Amino acid sequence: MCGRFALGLDADDVAASLGAQYFPHHNSEEPSDVEDEEEGHHSPRGRDGSEGEEEEPPVASRSGSRVAPSAGSAGASGSGSTSGRVHWDKSSKESYRSRYNVAPQSRSVVVRRSKTPEPTIELMKWGLIPSWTKRPPTKPLNTINCRSDRLFEGGGMWGSVRGRNRCVIVAQGFFEWLNKGKDKIPHFTKLPDGKLMILAGLFDSVKYQDSEEQLNTFTIITTDVNKQLSFLHDRMPAILTSPNEISLWLSDQPWNPEVQALIRPFEGKLECYKVPNEVGKVQNDSPDFIKPVAERKGNIQAMFAAQASSPSKRTIGSKLKKEIPPPQTTKPLSSSSIKKRDRSSSIEFVVPPEKKAPADTTAGETGDTKVGKKKKRLNYEKKDSVKTDKKGNGLVTSFFQKDE
Repeated sequence: MCGRFALGLDADDVAASLGAQYFPHHNSEEPSDVEDEEEGHHSPRGRDGSEGEEEEPPVASRSGSRVAPSAGSAGASGSGSTSGRVHWDKSSKESYRSRYNVAPQSRSVVVRRSKTPEPTIELMKWGLIPSWTKRPPTKPLNTINCRSDRLFEGGGMWGSVRGRNRCVIVAQGFFEWLNKGKDKIPHFTKLPDGKLMILAGLFDSVKYQDSEEQLNTFTIITTDVNKQLSFLHDRMPAILTSPNEISLWLSDQPWNPEVQALIRPFEGKLECYKVPNEVGKVQNDSPDFIKPVAERKGNIQAMFAAQASSPSKRTIGSKLKKEIPPPQTTKPLSSSSIKKRDRSSSIEFVVPPEKKAPADTTAGETGDTKVGKKKKRLNYEKKDSVKTDKKGNGLVTSFFQKDE
């Protein structure tokens, strides 16, 4: 299955990468080889019209069939003509937006041959709608993928378009979710050399009743999964890997065994790794979606990996241990006058000593010495009201004895 893919390049980079990686024989601005007069060899790609120059031979397909070169690639008049190179449809280029999370029912990049042999880059809606549909579907059709076994049977909807409406879908890679218990873990699969991934597909055009607008839609063909990705799913998209394969698939040849042989499990090496869970929501879009989780910025695994690779950095534990000062012991305060320092405000203050109450002079003023002595004992000698003997027993003093 292929239910999500990524294409984060801008429009010019898409065309440049396609031209360099998969459509080199369509690039009319490619410089010609230098003619070797001594050996009598001539450049098969020369476009200056010089005498005796050979025409470009037909392109050999993967299965050995011969496909005629596109107009403008050889023998085209006019130096610097761009009619033979892969190019954008003007309206599609203006409305194209790169996305790292392309979902069904959205528009994405498709390459096909239109009225001329040159490959054209267009935007189409993902989810094929047959040409005979009269009204817009009330719910999405189950046509985002076309199984290879149904395609090979040749009947129904797929049989009506496989001979005339073949296309390729351009992607940087595709997403698939690994079911692990109740969890679904997203993975991203791409080519190891960083090249664009070319997926085999079909398209169709429809005009609804009471509408003059033509809607182009596409589907991605899926095949049995290869051994490498068997842990992830039982299906995978059909991947085309060379200019010859793409040229044969996009040709106007009717459906035949040579064309059908292009749809098979991918035989090369792929890169597959876990990606962030946020890719599960179709409204989310980020370059991080096609990066491994371990390389994501702010990831705890990436943080520890960076620390391990840099010997100058210390671990968190040793750093904290060095920065935290040891605790300081404090002495208990006495009741006498001492100086204290407030560390937060650096203000010094003095604790005053306890003050004793002044002696009662009432007796002296009245002349009653007996009353004065009694009040003095009541006010200032209360602490001596209980005394202990040598054995620690409490003794009552002569508090209430008569004064002599």
